[in-house]
Amino acid sequence: MLGLSKSHISEIEGGHKTPSLEVIEKYAKLFKVPVSSIIFFAEQVKNSDDTITVEKRAKTAIASKIISFLKAVEVRTEAKDV
Repeated sequence: MLGLSKSHISEIEGGHKTPSLEVIEKYAKLFKVPVSSIIFFAEQVKNSDDTITVEKRAKTAIASKIISFLKAVEVRTEAKDV
């Protein structure tokens, strides 16, 4: 649906790759949400004492929440189509 390989999506969802703005726009269009909403949830948390650990934990938590949100939107969209 996004025109991306399953492995590429898996790497994004697993936090191994950062999605490009083009990919974020595809997600936004598919799930009918503003790009700004997706980006808002993906902002990085900075901590001068432990930046790498905090960023990694934040990215993982944010990615998890975005995936849960997108799955909920998908379920609602599929329910409307039935």
